[in-house]
Amino acid sequence: MSGSVYTMMARQITVAEICTPIYTIESSNSIWDGVAEWEAWGRQNDFLVLWNQVALIRNKGKIIGYTNETDLSLFEEDHPNISLNDKISRINIPVSVNQFLSADTPLLEIVKLFKGEGDKPFFVLKGNEIIGWLSFSDLFKLPFQLCIFALLTGIEGHMLEICARNSTHIIKKIKPEIVDSWRKKFNKEEKQRAQQGNWEFKELKKEDGLSYSGNLIRNYISFSQKVEVLKKVEGLEKYIPLLAQKDRNGKEFIETAISLRNKIAHGRNSGAELLNPEELSIFLDWLSQLEEQMANFLKPFGFFKHYKGIGEA
Repeated sequence: MSGSVYTMMARQITVAEICTPIYTIESSNSIWDGVAEWEAWGRQNDFLVLWNQVALIRNKGKIIGYTNETDLSLFEEDHPNISLNDKISRINIPVSVNQFLSADTPLLEIVKLFKGEGDKPFFVLKGNEIIGWLSFSDLFKLPFQLCIFALLTGIEGHMLEICARNSTHIIKKIKPEIVDSWRKKFNKEEKQRAQQGNWEFKELKKEDGLSYSGNLIRNYISFSQKVEVLKKVEGLEKYIPLLAQKDRNGKEFIETAISLRNKIAHGRNSGAELLNPEELSIFLDWLSQLEEQMANFLKPFGFFKHYKGIGEA
C-alpha cells in the first residue's frame, strides 16, 4: 500500500502503548478477598478506583476467564444466589481466543475488532505473558490521537503539494481579502527576517506571479481551505474521488477530519470518542483510502501525466 511517512508512523504505534495494566486473581480466593487484593494492587498502581476495570482469574496457573465485578457494595443485591464468601470462580466470565491481541498489533488495525465484540475487553499478549487489557475507550488516549493526527498530517501534506504545484491557479479560488491579509503578513514577517539577517528586504507583490502565489499558499493556507479549494479544481475528482464525495457520508467525513485535525493540533480532546466503533472504523478506512488516492496521484511523473494543468505551476 502506498502512503506517506506519516501513515507509516501511524502504523508503528501499537496496542502495547495504550493497554491498561491488569491484575490476576486466583480462582480459589473468595470474592471478598479477591476483590480486596485487587483494590490494594490498584492503589499501588495509581488506580484510585477499580470502576470499569477487569481482572483475570487463574486456576492452577491457567487463565480461565476474567471478572469486571469491581463494586461489592451492591453485589449481594445484584447476585442474590452468590455470597461474597463464595470462590471468585463463581463470577468468572469465560474468555475466547478472539479476545487476545499481540502487543505489536498496530492501533489502526484494532478499531474494526470492536465492531463485532461489543463491550468485551481484549487482552494484550507479549510472548506468553498477558501484559494488559484494552477497551474501546482506551483508543482515545494520546497514542491513538497521534495515529489519527499522523494520518491527517499526511493528507494535509499531499493537499499542500497539489495546491503549491498549481499555486497561480489555486490562489484565484481564495477570497481576495484573505489573500491580501496573507500578503501583508508575509511582507511583515519577511521584513523582520531581513532586519535580523541584515539583508535587503524586497516586498512581495502580486506581479511576482509564481513567487507571490507559491509563498502565500505554502505559508498560510489552512487545512480547511485546502479541502475547499481542491474540491473546486476541475478534473481532480477523477483521481481523488473521495475528496469530491458529495453524499452525506462524504461531507460528514470531511467535517470530522477538519474538526479532529484542529482539536488535536491545539491540544484539545479530539472528540473522536463521540464516534461508535463502527463509525470510527468506517471513518479511518475513508482517511486511509483518501491518503492513498492522493499519494498515488502525486507519484513522480504520474502527477503531470494525470493533470497537466496543475503540474505546469
